[in-house]
Amino acid sequence: CSSANNPSISFNTLNRYTATNTVINELTLKLSTNYSGSGSPTNATWSTLTFAKPTTEYTKSPSGDVALTGAANKSNVYVAFHFLATNVSNGTTALWQVDDVALTNLTRPSLTLILPGSINEGVSNVVGSVLLSGTNLASSLSVTVTSSNTAELLVKNATNGVAAGSAVVTIPAGSNSASFYLDAVRDRAYDTNKSVAVTATPADSNFDGDTGTVVVNNIDANPDGFDGVNPSSANFASLATNAALPLGWTVESTGGSAYTNITSYWGNAGAGAGVVVTNGILGYQHTGNTLTSRLILTLKNTSGGSITNLTLGYKGRAARLTEGRTPAFTVTIDGQTNEALAYTTAYGDGVSYLVGVTNLSIPNNAQFTIVWSSERGGGSGSSQQIGLSDVTVQNGFTPTAPALTGLAADPNYVFDTTAEVLARVTYDGGSAVTSSGFVYCLTSQTNAPSLGGTGVVDSPWVAPGTGILAASLTPLLPSTTYSVRAYAINSIGTNYSSAISFTTMAPNPEFTGLYTQNFNGFTNVSSFPAGWKCTTTSNLNSYAADWLSGSATGGFNGSTNEPGVLGYQHTSGSGTLQNKLFLRNASGGTISNLYVSYLGMVRIAATNQTKFPIWTFTVDDGSGNGAATVDNLAFTTEGGTNATRTALLTNLNLANGGTMTLTWSSDRGPDTNGGASRRIGLSFVQVATSASAIVSNAPVVTSTGSLSATVGVPLSYQIAATESPTGFWVTN
Repeated sequence: CSSANNPSISFNTLNRYTATNTVINELTLKLSTNYSGSGSPTNATWSTLTFAKPTTEYTKSPSGDVALTGAANKSNVYVAFHFLATNVSNGTTALWQVDDVALTNLTRPSLTLILPGSINEGVSNVVGSVLLSGTNLASSLSVTVTSSNTAELLVKNATNGVAAGSAVVTIPAGSNSASFYLDAVRDRAYDTNKSVAVTATPADSNFDGDTGTVVVNNIDANPDGFDGVNPSSANFASLATNAALPLGWTVESTGGSAYTNITSYWGNAGAGAGVVVTNGILGYQHTGNTLTSRLILTLKNTSGGSITNLTLGYKGRAARLTEGRTPAFTVTIDGQTNEALAYTTAYGDGVSYLVGVTNLSIPNNAQFTIVWSSERGGGSGSSQQIGLSDVTVQNGFTPTAPALTGLAADPNYVFDTTAEVLARVTYDGGSAVTSSGFVYCLTSQTNAPSLGGTGVVDSPWVAPGTGILAASLTPLLPSTTYSVRAYAINSIGTNYSSAISFTTMAPNPEFTGLYTQNFNGFTNVSSFPAGWKCTTTSNLNSYAADWLSGSATGGFNGSTNEPGVLGYQHTSGSGTLQNKLFLRNASGGTISNLYVSYLGMVRIAATNQTKFPIWTFTVDDGSGNGAATVDNLAFTTEGGTNATRTALLTNLNLANGGTMTLTWSSDRGPDTNGGASRRIGLSFVQVATSASAIVSNAPVVTSTGSLSATVGVPLSYQIAATESPTGFWVTN
């Protein structure tokens, strides 16, 4: 059997006098691979092989092919028919005959590995399979699939299984195949593609296994050498849509390789998903398919020693800032996340960082990565573009004054005598922050206030450290422009953010019992009436077009006609609009009931405007109970016609001298056809303490064509009204 890989024996048996099969096991088949060929067989080791026994006397019965298990490729193999008589004393032993003995080498069924030709590093759950040629199995078969190089390729038996050097899969009975899954290890090292052998070994030795090869493709960038003396820098000056990234830089996306190519230019509103560039900026345009993107710098430590501290600098860049989603960078250095380097496009464009990174352990000649990871960002609509520029990496770290960013005065919270400001201490400079806050003054005094400056007010933060700073600057003068800076102090020194300015609202109107507003002359955002603050959550707060125009541009709409209109054209990036009216109670007493009336307006400029914005009305009486929604003052554009809404507000507690806030809110509106939004508007606002003071909203009547007339002869107009008005405005 030295050349037989699947030896077997077959023969015929015949028996007699087996009575009722009580002696059917007198004849057995034995196999030995250590019998010498002479002498007593009992000195050798014999295994018993099973064969088919006769079922009928006097009839030759075939044994079938009996595998000589353990004899494959052996040179010393003996087969014996062992007859052991039983019941000799009572004459019931059997008579046996064996003939037609044949030794053959059978062809064993073989497994075939179905493998991918290659897998990129870092890719998981690539399907492979083991296939048994021929008919389906009568019983299940376990197969062990093994990788020859666990540093490059791992195996598992399910997509959520544990990847290891080997995995056991089962070909079930009635089938001829089973699947397994391959994970290519991301080694974060620039090297060659590696061939890895994969072996399938069946648990049953009556089956042959198989071996195949998978190539694991290196995707790591050729690292830029970092000698620890000269800083590593990247200004992306040569980037264009057809240019290669600088040495050491790569881009990844968990959404797939389709989103790692340079697709368009920075700031392009029509940019597709993927990398966007310009001279000096490496950026990314997220969509719902890009998932997580990574801008990766790979460096190799060639300093001659271990690196324990680094100083990393870069500028966070942002474009398409009117879009609703704000992506953010999470920055990791050699796997260590540094919160002081985090950036979001909500901070604006060109935010500078210079941060020390400590507690590293990067051996000489080792590669390490700096990764800027981002997703599409919260909010709604499209994503703003996020990017970076002016990257520098220096060996070592020297403590500095703290770093600040993100100073903003949200226009939603700038009022007549107060303003809310926010900033962030992004980095303590390597020394604890002992004091932080805001300094502000009249811009007419200076546009860069500093601690101790003339006319400068200090608003300290109660909990110095890194993170958010917030303050309510008060008291301020109405209709006045202020400048403000955030500051932070540590043992090294004091640092300030860039300065911003804001202008407070005009004084809130004093309410003595009646307020009316027709928005006459509202044609730009600088002409909001006193007491009105109109903003959107997406900061799309510009004036777009005349109310009657067919423009689809998002923003505010007004009219030169009288009465006017405070209108808005919603788009995918407009967010939620809030028109707020602030009225100061100057009636001399507490107001508990109030009448509110207004004309809700709609403009349908195109047939595809199938989204229906809705005015939602709330009132806040300033008593601390918050805003209450008044359902009777809701207005929808769905009907396509203007309509008056009037309601009595009760259970108010507006103290004399207190300020109430009336808010009309809307968003794009619901629809079922995925179209654009109808234009929504507001006019003839009336607030009164008595019902008799409310005047029914009177429609504007205009002639549809020119009329001929004689001077001094009266003209007659026929007017059809839908709301029984008490008066008309007529323009000629």
